[in-house]
Amino acid sequence: MGRDKALIDVGGETLLERTVRIAQKTSESCVLIGHVGFELSDSLAKIRRVFDSEDGAGPMAGLAGLMAAFPDSDCLLLACDMPQLSVELLERLRREAEACDADAIVPETMDRDRVQRHPCCAIYRASARQYVEAAIAAGQYGMTAMLERMQVHGVRITGEMAGHLLNWNSPLDLLGGKRLG
Repeated sequence: MGRDKALIDVGGETLLERTVRIAQKTSESCVLIGHVGFELSDSLAKIRRVFDSEDGAGPMAGLAGLMAAFPDSDCLLLACDMPQLSVELLERLRREAEACDADAIVPETMDRDRVQRHPCCAIYRASARQYVEAAIAAGQYGMTAMLERMQVHGVRITGEMAGHLLNWNSPLDLLGGKRLG
C-alpha cells in the first residue's frame, strides 16, 4: 500500500475507526490487537489493547494474543482492511455461531470455482486455541492451513453480502472503484 492500511480514509473515518465502530455494534467488548506504528485517535485510544503473542507471525499471532487475553470466550477476529464490512455480516456470523459448536465459524465465498475462506473475519471458540498455539509452535503461520486441522463451520456468503468481505491489499484496490456499502 505504501502506507498503513488502517489509516486510509473511508468516508471521513479511517479503516480502523470504521472497523471498530461496526464491531462495537455487535460485540460486548472490542480490543485492538498488535502494535501500531502511529498515534491512535481519541476514539481509539481508550480501547483495550492486546499484543501479538509473537512478532512476525502475522494474524496468527494476533489471534493467539486475543485468545490468551480471553481464554474462555468466543473471539471475533477482524482485519481492519475491509471497507465494506457490515453489522449485517457480523450478526450473521453470530447467529451461525449460536447454532453450532465448531472450533471456528468462518465466512466462505466463491472465487471462480473454488471456496474461499475468510479467516480474518471469523469467530474462534476457546477450543481453537490449541490449534493456534500448535501452529505457532511449529512456525506455521498460515491461517487457512490452520483451519484445515480444526472443526470449521463454513458460512456461505453470497450476493451483495459477499462484497462485505472484500479487502484492500494494494493501491489498485483503492483505484478499482470498490463501492462502499
